[in-house]
Amino acid sequence: MKSIGNIGAVAVSLAILGWGCGAPQKQFKVTSFPPGATIFLDGEPIGQTNQEKLTVEFVKPYVTIRLEKEGFQTTGDVLDETTKDHLAYNLQEAPNNRRILEVLTNIQRLLEQLSGQIEKSVSEKNK
Repeated sequence: MKSIGNIGAVAVSLAILGWGCGAPQKQFKVTSFPPGATIFLDGEPIGQTNQEKLTVEFVKPYVTIRLEKEGFQTTGDVLDETTKDHLAYNLQEAPNNRRILEVLTNIQRLLEQLSGQIEKSVSEKNK
Protein backbone atom coordinates (compact mmCIF):
# COMPACT_ATOMS: atom_id res chain seq x y z
CA MET A 1 0.00 0.00 0.00
CA LYS A 2 2.84 2.37 0.74
CA SER A 3 4.13 2.17 -2.86
CA ILE A 4 0.69 3.12 -4.21
CA GLY A 5 0.79 6.26 -2.07
CA ASN A 6 4.17 7.18 -3.57
CA ILE A 7 2.85 6.64 -7.09
CA GLY A 8 -0.10 8.89 -6.28
CA ALA A 9 2.23 11.58 -4.92
CA VAL A 10 4.35 11.40 -8.08
CA ALA A 11 1.25 11.67 -10.28
CA VAL A 12 0.05 14.73 -8.36
CA SER A 13 3.52 16.30 -8.61
CA LEU A 14 3.61 15.69 -12.36
CA ALA A 15 0.16 17.20 -12.76
CA ILE A 16 1.19 20.29 -10.78
CA LEU A 17 4.30 20.69 -12.91
CA GLY A 18 2.25 20.26 -16.06
CA TRP A 19 3.89 17.04 -17.26
CA GLY A 20 1.69 14.60 -19.00
CA CYS A 21 -1.35 16.86 -18.93
CA GLY A 22 -1.20 18.07 -22.51
CA ALA A 23 0.65 21.35 -22.04
CA PRO A 24 0.73 23.25 -25.34
CA GLN A 25 3.84 22.82 -27.45
CA LYS A 26 5.34 24.89 -30.23
CA GLN A 27 8.33 24.35 -32.49
CA PHE A 28 10.81 27.15 -33.10
CA LYS A 29 13.73 27.60 -35.45
CA VAL A 30 16.48 29.54 -33.65
CA THR A 31 19.26 31.05 -35.75
CA SER A 32 22.10 33.42 -34.95
CA PHE A 33 24.85 35.25 -36.74
CA PRO A 34 27.43 34.10 -36.08
CA PRO A 35 26.05 30.59 -35.58
CA GLY A 36 26.90 28.27 -32.72
CA ALA A 37 25.54 30.16 -29.73
CA THR A 38 24.38 28.05 -26.80
CA ILE A 39 20.61 28.18 -26.27
CA PHE A 40 19.25 28.24 -22.72
CA LEU A 41 15.54 27.71 -21.96
CA ASP A 42 14.56 28.88 -18.48
CA GLY A 43 18.23 28.78 -17.53
CA GLU A 44 18.93 25.24 -18.79
CA PRO A 45 21.28 24.67 -21.76
CA ILE A 46 19.44 22.79 -24.50
CA GLY A 47 21.56 23.08 -27.64
CA GLN A 48 23.09 25.38 -30.22
CA THR A 49 21.62 27.92 -32.61
CA ASN A 50 20.78 27.04 -36.20
CA GLN A 51 18.90 23.90 -35.19
CA GLU A 52 15.98 23.06 -37.42
CA LYS A 53 13.58 22.39 -34.57
CA LEU A 54 13.37 23.45 -30.97
CA THR A 55 10.24 22.14 -29.28
CA VAL A 56 9.05 24.18 -26.32
CA GLU A 57 6.40 22.88 -23.95
CA PHE A 58 4.51 25.75 -22.33
CA VAL A 59 3.81 24.32 -18.88
CA LYS A 60 3.55 27.94 -17.76
CA PRO A 61 2.39 30.99 -19.75
CA TYR A 62 5.91 31.92 -20.87
CA VAL A 63 9.51 30.67 -21.02
CA THR A 64 12.75 32.59 -21.31
CA ILE A 65 15.30 31.95 -24.03
CA ARG A 66 18.90 33.14 -23.69
CA LEU A 67 21.76 32.88 -26.18
CA GLU A 68 25.41 32.93 -25.12
CA LYS A 69 28.55 32.82 -27.25
CA GLU A 70 32.12 33.52 -26.16
CA GLY A 71 33.17 37.04 -27.18
CA PHE A 72 29.58 38.21 -27.78
CA GLN A 73 26.95 39.91 -25.65
CA THR A 74 24.28 37.69 -24.15
CA THR A 75 20.82 38.18 -25.63
CA GLY A 76 17.39 36.65 -25.20
CA ASP A 77 13.63 36.94 -25.16
CA VAL A 78 10.51 35.87 -23.37
CA LEU A 79 8.48 33.40 -25.42
CA ASP A 80 4.81 32.49 -25.27
CA GLU A 81 2.51 30.55 -27.56
CA THR A 82 1.99 33.59 -29.81
CA THR A 83 5.71 34.18 -30.45
CA LYS A 84 6.70 33.82 -34.12
CA ASP A 85 8.22 30.44 -34.92
CA HIS A 86 11.52 31.72 -36.38
CA LEU A 87 13.77 33.47 -33.89
CA ALA A 88 16.76 35.18 -35.54
CA TYR A 89 19.48 36.91 -33.51
CA ASN A 90 22.35 39.09 -34.73
CA LEU A 91 24.91 38.72 -31.95
CA GLN A 92 26.88 41.83 -31.00
CA GLU A 93 30.55 41.61 -30.10
CA ALA A 94 31.21 42.11 -26.42
CA PRO A 95 33.29 45.18 -25.63
CA ASN A 96 36.93 44.51 -24.87
CA ASN A 97 37.18 46.65 -21.73
CA ARG A 98 40.93 46.20 -21.36
CA ARG A 99 41.53 47.50 -24.88
CA ILE A 100 39.14 50.42 -24.33
CA LEU A 101 41.05 51.38 -21.16
CA GLU A 102 44.36 51.24 -23.06
CA VAL A 103 43.01 53.54 -25.78
CA LEU A 104 41.64 56.02 -23.25
CA THR A 105 44.94 56.04 -21.36
CA ASN A 106 46.84 56.73 -24.60
CA ILE A 107 44.45 59.57 -25.45
CA GLN A 108 44.97 61.07 -22.00
CA ARG A 109 48.78 60.94 -22.43
CA LEU A 110 48.55 62.58 -25.85
CA LEU A 111 46.36 65.35 -24.47
CA GLU A 112 48.82 65.96 -21.63
CA GLN A 113 51.71 66.15 -24.14
CA LEU A 114 49.78 68.55 -26.37
CA SER A 115 48.85 70.70 -23.39
CA GLY A 116 52.54 70.88 -22.37
CA GLN A 117 53.59 71.79 -25.89
CA ILE A 118 50.92 74.50 -26.14
CA GLU A 119 51.97 76.01 -22.78
CA LYS A 120 55.64 75.97 -23.87
CA SER A 121 54.78 77.59 -27.20
CA VAL A 122 52.67 80.31 -25.54
CA SER A 123 55.35 81.08 -22.94
CA GLU A 124 58.03 81.37 -25.67
CA LYS A 125 55.88 83.82 -27.64
CA ASN A 126 55.32 85.94 -24.55
CA LYS A 127 59.09 86.36 -23.94
